[in-house]
Amino acid sequence: MKNWEFSFSHLSIKQKAFLKKNDPKGSERLNNILKSLRDNPRMGIGKPERLKYKEQEMWSRRLDKKNRVIYEIHEIENLIVVVSCMGHYED
Repeated sequence: MKNWEFSFSHLSIKQKAFLKKNDPKGSERLNNILKSLRDNPRMGIGKPERLKYKEQEMWSRRLDKKNRVIYEIHEIENLIVVVSCMGHYED
């Protein structure tokens, strides 16, 4: 099993703080998704889906009906970059 590291975009840091302050259940769900990502970024909770037509290996997971966690997988570096955790793809 790989030891995945996380990096967060500036946007995702702001969104994570917003969820923590304004949506405790959403924040808890996000934390559960992040734990699942650490185990396996391609399988787990939130219905993982690889995004098509992206140069980088990008995936999404459902946070709730309206929001998705969007992240990149950098296999060689064992790195997961969380791009966004609110909105729906490019919203």
